[in-house]
Amino acid sequence: MTKRNIAGAGIVGQSNPSCQRSCWQLRGNKDRWYRKLERAMSSWSPPALLGLDVEAVRETLMSAALRRESWLLHPCATVIIDEGERPASAHARLAVWAAANVPSSTAEEMGGLTLDAPTWVWGHQGSFILAPGTQRLRETAEHAGSSPSVPVSLPVPDPWGDSFVHREEFGDLAEHAWWNRTALPPEGEARLAADIHALLRAEHALAAVLPDAAAWVTDVTRVVVPLAGSPTPSGSFRSGTLAGLPGVALIEVTTQPLLVMEALVHESAHLHFHLEETEAPFFEESDTRLYDSPLRPDPRPLRGIFLAYHALGYMCAMYEDWLSATGDGRCAEALEGLRGSRDDARATLERAAADGLTEDGRRFLRLCEEYVDRELPT
Repeated sequence: MTKRNIAGAGIVGQSNPSCQRSCWQLRGNKDRWYRKLERAMSSWSPPALLGLDVEAVRETLMSAALRRESWLLHPCATVIIDEGERPASAHARLAVWAAANVPSSTAEEMGGLTLDAPTWVWGHQGSFILAPGTQRLRETAEHAGSSPSVPVSLPVPDPWGDSFVHREEFGDLAEHAWWNRTALPPEGEARLAADIHALLRAEHALAAVLPDAAAWVTDVTRVVVPLAGSPTPSGSFRSGTLAGLPGVALIEVTTQPLLVMEALVHESAHLHFHLEETEAPFFEESDTRLYDSPLRPDPRPLRGIFLAYHALGYMCAMYEDWLSATGDGRCAEALEGLRGSRDDARATLERAAADGLTEDGRRFLRLCEEYVDRELPT
């Protein structure tokens, strides 16, 4: 996807709540995700070799789902609903992640975990390795670290894809992942470290200047996979999400923080959209037409146009809020192209809405037009 090549890498400004729009309060409907977990919980069956007290772990997970605990909107939890066989490590990762997010007394009641080989699992600071053998889940939770006690818990970098098992489902995008470059030379290690630092700087800048926007991002984006590809001189870079994998965005990191923030907002918009559409389809199956896309050269189904419109609206909102908060003139250049693409996508949706969108789709379009597709007064 081609982005504006905004020159410079400086971050200026400070939080200005009056510059932030109400669209950041519009979140994807998580109830459907939790209900999906609840229905699948009874059939969750981890391998016996892990030695888990399945009923105790299941009770912890079900209780968290019923309470709509935010930590269950995470890639570690997808093994509950995944169809087909998943590796034992995915189930171990879920058990450790659950133990890391409940009181120690509850983690103790969850029992133990047996591993026959060193296994990468996931905690609040990212991945870590557990040694073979049997240990209490309460002890693994201590290794996983405590839940951050900060207003906005920023997405955690995951260059190796240790938080999920869906690597192959990202298709061509996965070719640029660091997990395909495991034998890193020194220059590769330096590049990876620089990318992670650039990602974290952009995340912290967004949280410092636009905290409402950052909270909206982290509401659905829990893990960011920085991609290893090199951006082209035109400012093009890659990013992506999967509808069935909540909490994860793949992003090619650049040295330009505004572009990294744009990518975070873009992919978080897709994750919010996916949640909203869970078990409530927006599109009529009978509509097989293809439409001109504002973001891609090839014609797309109506779903692709709606995804683009929704993301473009939030990308415009980010740049408008950033411009209002900081006076950064680079935003005007970005907005010039983004607004035109957003308006083109909206026009296509309005023409096709009557017979291409379901009632749920038309309702969500009205919400977007009311809360997202509205420019700040100058």
